[in-house]
Amino acid sequence: MEIKSSTSVSKSDFKHIYHLQKEIPQTFDKGIVLYGGEDFLRLDKNMYAVPFGFLF
Repeated sequence: MEIKSSTSVSKSDFKHIYHLQKEIPQTFDKGIVLYGGEDFLRLDKNMYAVPFGFLF
């Protein structure tokens, strides 16, 4: 999981999560970036952008 203050998100924001996925593929389940936008986004298989507001 990563946290970004931006109101938008792109695949490049997942670069560290993709790296982790390659390092531990047998245990990696999902990658999540929390961000300041409003929409829940699926950017790739098992890669999601989740707005901060979904937590509260």
